[in-house]
Amino acid sequence: MEHDENMEKYYNYNMNLKKIDRAIETKSYFEAISIAYTFIEDRTISLLKTHKPEDKEKFLEMFLGSKLNMIKSVVEKDEALRHYLTDEFIEDIFAWSKRRNNLMHNNLLNSRVKDSDLKEIAEDGIAIVNKLISISQGYKLAKEKEKGTDYFLQIKKGPALKDYRQIKIANNDRITLMVSDNVGKKKLFEIKRVDDEIFMTNLTDEEIPTRAMDEELVKE
Repeated sequence: MEHDENMEKYYNYNMNLKKIDRAIETKSYFEAISIAYTFIEDRTISLLKTHKPEDKEKFLEMFLGSKLNMIKSVVEKDEALRHYLTDEFIEDIFAWSKRRNNLMHNNLLNSRVKDSDLKEIAEDGIAIVNKLISISQGYKLAKEKEKGTDYFLQIKKGPALKDYRQIKIANNDRITLMVSDNVGKKKLFEIKRVDDEIFMTNLTDEEIPTRAMDEELVKE
């Protein structure tokens, strides 16, 4: 069940990235700006969670401006993040957020907003999102390397699923794995790791019974 949720999250993540591009193409600029803002919120939380995972719940409750100010303080003392993120880029996010807020305010007041302004804010938002995604991935990998953490896909097997084997898998790696279900039928899966989550795609037509294979990501 957990892996079904992970697959859905991964699917929605990629679908929303595509939605931004489609929204620009169809001139649905408010939609593009809204999705971009959501991604920026998500990626700033990811940066803070990588720095201090035990405070994840607190980061979820913070406004974007507060998260950006906290990230600025982290940059000052965290060399790994400083390698990827500059104060100038943080200020760019602040400025974009202010433009976005002013736009939403003017729209609520029924003020006329030019399409050219909407398009510019939307496109700038996409640029920030793409850069933040790259920064958060790079920072995550740097912290893993710093800690010397290895990640393995742990495959439980046997009649009671008490035995297991491990396959080392790096972040953003894709591997294919052939497994047998409880009646001996072979199934082929593509497995992708994104940060601390595993996403599985069944490359065969039939679903494998959930009791036949149980996988989890473990650290050593």
